[in-house]
Amino acid sequence: MEELNRIQFTAISDIRFVLTDIHGRIRKSAAVHPNVRELGDPKPVKNGFEIDGGTLQKGEEHVFLIEIITPGMAGDSERKALCQVKMKYRYQGGEHEAASDPPIIEYTVDPDLLEKSGHPEVEKYKIMYIRHIQAQNLAADMRAGNISKKTRQLLQSYDKNTRRLGLSKQTKQLEVLDDKMEKGTVSEDDIVALTISSKKTKVLKK
Repeated sequence: MEELNRIQFTAISDIRFVLTDIHGRIRKSAAVHPNVRELGDPKPVKNGFEIDGGTLQKGEEHVFLIEIITPGMAGDSERKALCQVKMKYRYQGGEHEAASDPPIIEYTVDPDLLEKSGHPEVEKYKIMYIRHIQAQNLAADMRAGNISKKTRQLLQSYDKNTRRLGLSKQTKQLEVLDDKMEKGTVSEDDIVALTISSKKTKVLKK
């Protein structure tokens, strides 16, 4: 009961992001920290769309990524608001709402500005999301039996390399993955674990 009361006291539920006056269209959205998960399709509301954010825990940092594609620009440089953003949620039995300053976008024909990379924090989370989707697709292909014999032969070759180098943990992961591929039970977590191992050992390839 104590644990249940603690969860009820700290849970922020029924989170909805309401985006209005959007200068463009929403392409996709996801929660990217502390866990990566895709959010549902935007639902039309007055002057915009609403995205279901699920539930989060009070006191933890959570990051959501919403990608909006904007139309092209016909004239010179221009700055404008991308959209209006509100977050609606339930906390301790009550309905709450928080609004942020509208994100500003800038169109430009300046080549120096065009060559600048995006915000580093945003780029980091975009990469995390892309890798998550790639892992999902790869796991789905493995479960469906769409991975070629050549891929399994490569895994078995890496298995031999890890054995030769005495990397028992990586060897076990490869054996488990090969077995799951044969049974069609590969999960995204299996792909992530293998990716982490490959970075640490530099023996395995993506």
